[in-house]
Amino acid sequence: MKLYEIPRDSKIKCECSDGSKYITFHRIDGMYSFCSTEKGGICHLFAGTELEKENDYYILVIPEKES
Repeated sequence: MKLYEIPRDSKIKCECSDGSKYITFHRIDGMYSFCSTEKGGICHLFAGTELEKENDYYILVIPEKES
């Protein structure tokens, strides 16, 4: 599923540079999104970012590198 398909205020589990363990998706803003980390930092994910639902949060789908 794509980022633009998930509900607002959904949690996305990831490791952030400020030490947060998740970000909260707020809205799509053009080609990117407006998200915040659990510690209040701001980040902008690409609207077409692939995600998978896992329990009550989402996880980023990291594509495998081709050899």
